Amino acid sequence: MKSERPSAVGIFFLALLTAASLWGFFWARSAMSVSHALWTGWYLKPKVGVPLELACGVAFVGFAVAALVKVIGYAKASPTQKVPAGSAPAQQPSENLSAPCYEQPAASVPGKRVTTCTSCGEELPPLANFCPSCGSAIPRESMSALHAEEQAAAQLASTDEVTGVTLPALGELPQQEATPTPVDEQTLPILSTEPKTPSGNGAVSHSRSRRRLIVALVVAAIAGVALAGALFALNAAHSHRRGSAPGPGGALSASTPASSLIPVTLPVHVLRTEQGVPNSPPIYPASVTVQLPRAWADKVAAYGVVGMVLLAPAGWTESNAGIGADGGRSACLHATGTSAIVGQLTYENYWNGPALWAAAPYFPWVRAQWNQWYSGSESPPAAQSGLAEHLVGDQLAEYSLTSGPQVDDGLRVNGVAHMTAPGKTTGEFEFDRLEVALPPSAHALATAILNYYLSPDTSAIQGVSFTLRNYFDAINSHDYQTAWQQFTRREQRVVVSVTDLATGNSTVHDSDIVIHDIRMIGSRKAVAFVTFTSTQDPSQGPNGDTRDNWTLDYSMKLVGWQWLIDDIGPHAGSTHKPA
Repeated sequence: MKSERPSAVGIFFLALLTAASLWGFFWARSAMSVSHALWTGWYLKPKVGVPLELACGVAFVGFAVAALVKVIGYAKASPTQKVPAGSAPAQQPSENLSAPCYEQPAASVPGKRVTTCTSCGEELPPLANFCPSCGSAIPRESMSALHAEEQAAAQLASTDEVTGVTLPALGELPQQEATPTPVDEQTLPILSTEPKTPSGNGAVSHSRSRRRLIVALVVAAIAGVALAGALFALNAAHSHRRGSAPGPGGALSASTPASSLIPVTLPVHVLRTEQGVPNSPPIYPASVTVQLPRAWADKVAAYGVVGMVLLAPAGWTESNAGIGADGGRSACLHATGTSAIVGQLTYENYWNGPALWAAAPYFPWVRAQWNQWYSGSESPPAAQSGLAEHLVGDQLAEYSLTSGPQVDDGLRVNGVAHMTAPGKTTGEFEFDRLEVALPPSAHALATAILNYYLSPDTSAIQGVSFTLRNYFDAINSHDYQTAWQQFTRREQRVVVSVTDLATGNSTVHDSDIVIHDIRMIGSRKAVAFVTFTSTQDPSQGPNGDTRDNWTLDYSMKLVGWQWLIDDIGPHAGSTHKPA
């Protein structure tokens, strides 16, 4: 029984549903991100976005499998041909065609198998391949003999005579119940049960169906690629064009046309950072590439302070910049006598308890749930005075201040605050905030500074730098368990164990550590070009060296919320040279 050929239209719609579900999966993921919130002004909450992302993922797998099964079924099933209107139905073969109506001597028809052995003359059983007496092979009829047999059979059917034997008319044959007779299927011609159609009709119909299927699949593939491309283009726009995000009171409302933004590579000027716990200084990249308004490109500098790279007008310096013993960070950058632009930039980053106190003035939900964390023993801080705020979801706020000392001095104050609650990616509260006070004429510059601070590339640069700093600090302090925790599982399998890491680095001390470049690969991978100098016992140095200059590429991977070292390899083919 022949299976019914799947519909090409059905396969086309399955392909479209597959592409749509894949698009929905990535859209749900991007809609929960901070960049999406800044670009569109709204935020998809995780309690809605996570189930939607899961549902789209399951739907994509289901539709993809169904489409694949349909395509395979279409390829395997035989084409169904239609009988043209007005033509007679096909004559079905009789069920008794395989049973002969008379017995014919084997020698009377050319091409039949001989009945006696040509070697010994013994009579042969029917359908024998070898003589049972002498074992000689019995020759088969040739194709020409078989053709002769068919011609003879046709002649017999027309004359009703075979070698002088007269056959009775068909109506005069004795009526008897037909009994099935075993027949060697290989000796019978194959009879088609399908009606023959006028020349070319069925073939053309089948050919058109195949062409339609190919066109449908191509269109579906193009549609899927176009949807995916549109999604990734939108994600790229999130990263590079957030200056047009809506905001009250001019927080970020003054957009900068994309045509007026130009890429600028800025060297990183490292400023002084106090540390609550003695440690090696933070590591910064040698330079960063940023998008700046054309009119301000030569008036901006990049500063490395408290482990962050921040943009501010050229000629500024730091005050009260430090990293606390609990990991909290804060810094204030301001104009000096050499700067042509007056103003101030404030950055702060806190964890857990300090994060709640710092976030309460900016996030109503923190104040509303205060008693859950402090059991009513203390009142939450009040909302920031003069705050004109635009909440973008639960975790991000952009704001401006309408009153305060800086406003009284004629400056325009804009800022962004971000609060992360404990969840699957991190079990701690984290709060960070950047506030810029500049003259109203420099509002486009303030927007560029805030957008750079919020861009995913900036976050990756800070995360990669933080991980590398932790790794080198741990090696130098012989804290090999912490160094081990900076590796992905893949790199841990390469290193083998904490013990092996300690054995190979027990006398090693690294210095002059410089991150020359951090190159992003997508949104979750990066490569950091790092140079440093190591001193070690000759037993642990390459070729017995006691001092080496290293040039290495650290492949980094974002796992959850943390950037980890996924691989370490040579940079431009070189790993080290004796110092």
